[in-house]
Amino acid sequence: MFAEPSMATSAVDWRGTARARGRERSEDNPLTAPGRYPLVPVIAFCLFMLLGVSLIMLFSVEGAGGGGSEVLKQALFGGAGAIGLLLIWSVPYQRLTKWSVMMYLGMIAVLVIVLLFGVEIKGARRWLRVLPMFDVKVQPSEFARPTLILILAWYFRRYRGLIHRFFNGILIPLGIAGVLCGLVLLERDFGQTAFLGCLCFGMMFIAGSRWIPMGSTLLVLGVVFLGLIMLDPVRRGRVEAFLQEHEQGTVDAQISAATNFQADQSVLAIQEGAILGRGLVNGYRKEGRFVPEATNDFIFSVIGEELGLVGTLGVVFLYGVLIVVGTVIAFRAPDATGMLIASGLTLNLGGQALLNLLVVTKLFVNKGLPLPFISQGGSNLMMHMVCMGILLNIYVQGQAKRRRRLASPLPLRMQGEHDSLDRAIDF
Repeated sequence: MFAEPSMATSAVDWRGTARARGRERSEDNPLTAPGRYPLVPVIAFCLFMLLGVSLIMLFSVEGAGGGGSEVLKQALFGGAGAIGLLLIWSVPYQRLTKWSVMMYLGMIAVLVIVLLFGVEIKGARRWLRVLPMFDVKVQPSEFARPTLILILAWYFRRYRGLIHRFFNGILIPLGIAGVLCGLVLLERDFGQTAFLGCLCFGMMFIAGSRWIPMGSTLLVLGVVFLGLIMLDPVRRGRVEAFLQEHEQGTVDAQISAATNFQADQSVLAIQEGAILGRGLVNGYRKEGRFVPEATNDFIFSVIGEELGLVGTLGVVFLYGVLIVVGTVIAFRAPDATGMLIASGLTLNLGGQALLNLLVVTKLFVNKGLPLPFISQGGSNLMMHMVCMGILLNIYVQGQAKRRRRLASPLPLRMQGEHDSLDRAIDF
């Protein structure tokens, strides 16, 4: 009564199915379907502009001394970071979370190697020399941040039913972060240590740890960390000078010269830039005797002096766009793990940019954190580029899942059941 399908018909069906799968893979690729991923060109534009500002301002600073090697080095690190971004973009973040334990153990091993064989500069041992003939050094502690974000996301996803307990929701995450913080603190990097701790508490808050125990623990650890700062003469002087100046409006001249000199010159440079600035290469406070770290932590003051309020607001706007984009990606992540990772990466970028701007404008104690994508420093630049690659991977997967749900003939309730079953199988 019914004719059996012929071999030719089966072959045609097979070819049609293969073409449909090929079209689906092409649509899921943001390079071949840019219209379906509107945030990709936005992120690319912001990164391109920030890296362009970095190279221009480094050239402006080095132009005063007749050099140019730092500009070339920054461009090479930027290119390597772009390659790293594209490579990490192609790796599903679910795979990264499964590798997070090994990455965490590897990071511990690298930090121990830095303590044993690292390069010591200004009393701190934070760097490893990788290319001695070109004086190229890397700071492995920078990559402790994405490592911490990934392993905490893996932990909170795996033990999501126990987060409400004090031991599982607070003590274990703090122990995971505490190992990294302790090793970084031994490198005498107080700023990086404090930032890692803040990232841990931010991830705990987003994951749903109980507020009152978490706040109490944060208060206790904050007092302990402040005590460690007070035991260090240099950092104690910075804190005392900052508090005196903000409480009394004035500070002793000797204390200011020893601790607040960079911040004072930075504020003066931004003020003298006014609305339109002095023009590129025309700023004079970027020279070593005024702002010693003009290419690193205080490069924003050079932007303010030479490009004025217009330039500084443009840079702040680019950071604001990246933070908003990261927040949107976190809300549209395909699962809880992606949401945690995207939130942590956004906190990492936004927190570092905000702290640097507060220090440069003398609203916070100098912590030695560079301005993301702009300050000189290959390790920090490559770390943030890799983080953007992970963020883009989460975004692409979230958009693909959203399209599949909209195109699915199943009711939304049944789609949710299938999604929860898939997540249970994956983890």
